Amino acid sequence: MKTLVLVFLIAFVVQVLASDKWLITDPKGFDFYLTTEVKNNKIEGFTRKNALKDVVGWAKFMLFKIATSIKYPEIMHFKATLDENSFTGDYQYLFDTFDFVGEIKGDEITLTIDHGKNGFSQLKGIKVKTFESKRDYIAT
Repeated sequence: MKTLVLVFLIAFVVQVLASDKWLITDPKGFDFYLTTEVKNNKIEGFTRKNALKDVVGWAKFMLFKIATSIKYPEIMHFKATLDENSFTGDYQYLFDTFDFVGEIKGDEITLTIDHGKNGFSQLKGIKVKTFESKRDYIAT
């Protein structure tokens, strides 16, 4: 009986919040790590927490937040509604926000971003176990 309860609790916790790490490759050369968290039918993805604040400083970030559509202090952040392996929502990259669709197939993720009149771009990534930081962003 204790084993059954433990299995149920573990399954419940995994269902409530599942987190994965991805290495995203950008055709323009800006490769980055992404963390995704799934809770119920919502998925949220983001680069390193507070990275944008670390790069431009807290005061400039607050000015950008007031003057632009930026909501999150990460360089890249998205929130979307999940439907099985597909999701749609808003994608923030630096100081711009776009609509996007995404899909997860096994250990691969694809994000297709709608740039309006400028067409679409696509980012692809693979699941990784850990991040390997290549820069000291706070020192930079």
